Amino acid sequence: MSRNSYLSAFPEIFQERKESVDTTVNKLKTGNVKNNFIDRHYSSLAYGYSTIGMGEWLLHSDAITAKKNFYLSAKLQEILFQKYDDKKIAVSPSFVVMSSYPRVLLALISDSYQLTDSLARLIGNRPKEERETGHPFADNVGYAIKHLLLNEDAKAKTHIDALLSMENDEELKLQIGYGKVLKGILDADENAVNEGLKVMTDCHKKDDEYKDSPEEFFSIPVLGLAKLAMRRGIKISIDDPIAPKEMLEHHEIEYPAIDFVAN
Repeated sequence: MSRNSYLSAFPEIFQERKESVDTTVNKLKTGNVKNNFIDRHYSSLAYGYSTIGMGEWLLHSDAITAKKNFYLSAKLQEILFQKYDDKKIAVSPSFVVMSSYPRVLLALISDSYQLTDSLARLIGNRPKEERETGHPFADNVGYAIKHLLLNEDAKAKTHIDALLSMENDEELKLQIGYGKVLKGILDADENAVNEGLKVMTDCHKKDDEYKDSPEEFFSIPVLGLAKLAMRRGIKISIDDPIAPKEMLEHHEIEYPAIDFVAN
């Protein structure tokens, strides 16, 4: 599907996603879900809210509503972590490994410091699950983000160094910017961070993984790491259609509540 044809189809995709989210929420509210499927519905909703958030920006240029939906996506990830740990419902280990780090970035983009800090504490430190379903790149990115948010710089450095050692891996050639940005954040190096974000932006546009999806036109990794840098006091200059400057502005938001979570 070409860029233009996908964009022309996206309003319909956006509406279908909203309807799917509403249907899933109603099922959870009415208890019309088997216990061993609740985690899948939470994960599906987290994905759905993320898509809706991108759609609110791409279709309506509505940063605040976009951030509310990113908050809901990240909040559901928090719930998955909590439910996995308290074992009150069955949660697949695949939902709590480091591949979920983009939801920490969504919390950052949403401007909720409370949720961001909660996810930073909850993500990681599940070695058995990470051994079974983890990936070295995602694991190191996730732990670097976690430790930078928690101001555990020595621990962050270990994972950032590991990322930088992967720069010659052909399979990761479009992810080389992550290590550059995270190293710049660790070093409080404004130029390195902004140069790394430019590398990430350029690579994102070349990455077939994002083709025919809203992520082709909106980069959660670039925006999320930019917000992480800003939280550490670094001035960010990136302003690109896939990483718009308005999304980096801080908004005071009254976040929506989630009222369909199983006890």
